[in-house]
Amino acid sequence: MTRVDSFAARGAAWSACEDLQTPGGALLLLSSGGEAEWFSKTYAPYGANATDGEYYLGLDRRALANASADLLGARLLQAGPLTWAAVERAVPPIRVSGRGGEWGTNCKGVRTFVGSRGAAYDGTLDDLGHLIPGHDWDGCSAVRQIDTIAIHGHNAAVREPEQTYDAEGAADGLVGGILPTAVFYLPMRPNGTSVHRYWTVTLVPVADMQGNREQDVWLRYQQLACSGPRMRPPCALHTPPMYWDTYWYARFPGANASDTARQTLRTGPVAPSAARDFYLTLLANRRWWAAELAAEGMHALALPSPASTNGTWLALQASHALFKSMHRT
Repeated sequence: MTRVDSFAARGAAWSACEDLQTPGGALLLLSSGGEAEWFSKTYAPYGANATDGEYYLGLDRRALANASADLLGARLLQAGPLTWAAVERAVPPIRVSGRGGEWGTNCKGVRTFVGSRGAAYDGTLDDLGHLIPGHDWDGCSAVRQIDTIAIHGHNAAVREPEQTYDAEGAADGLVGGILPTAVFYLPMRPNGTSVHRYWTVTLVPVADMQGNREQDVWLRYQQLACSGPRMRPPCALHTPPMYWDTYWYARFPGANASDTARQTLRTGPVAPSAARDFYLTLLANRRWWAAELAAEGMHALALPSPASTNGTWLALQASHALFKSMHRT
């Protein structure tokens, strides 16, 4: 585990430690008072460079879409034992989302969203982890995309070459098991200086918006440098964590600490967003949802977890799907 940050909260000193050697490595919040909160992370590549011929068990996707019967399910059952690997060969993941947005915008399509039960609008996310408020007239504009500041602004501030996304290697996942959070893994193409680097974007919604119309979301950007392609370890943190509160600028990633005193960009505060608030929001999600599920009387689901059926993953998906549906009250 690598300590990536530290903060003070609730009368104790806290360390944020993370396994940086593998995508999906766990996150640990450890306090001087002895509290230890572990958060798992998942890692699911998009497979953006795959083709339909690698899926659907030899059947035509258009014919399947227009069929009145479940042809794909029938082919799966005829092929032999129903395994997790067989299902993976039958149905591709979401390789790329479409386009579209409110107010006549042309945003990227929504891959997933984070939110709470109390907000009218969720925090919608595209394939590259951009937080896009679909109800906002300029939600698609570059000034509202935090990566313009976090990634491109960081490179300009520290005088490193510009980076471009290697979208074919992108992946996403969950933080904290069934919590309504998201993490994106974004490899960068070699540019002479950053040969084997990737960024992670972690998005944590405020758990209880108390009826507010818009969903507040905390974001963390980190850049890692690895020894080889496809995030091969050893990997080390190249860029210190940078934090944002929702859609607006909150921290300019300047080369010097004094830079935040003179960079306000559009409407954001001069003072940087704090690590403390990001991690406390993550902790608050766990505690708020635990209390909410107890009040709902939700049952826990346990399934066998051999690789052939991957019951652990199925249980995670089933529970997380309930969280998603609970966002809409």
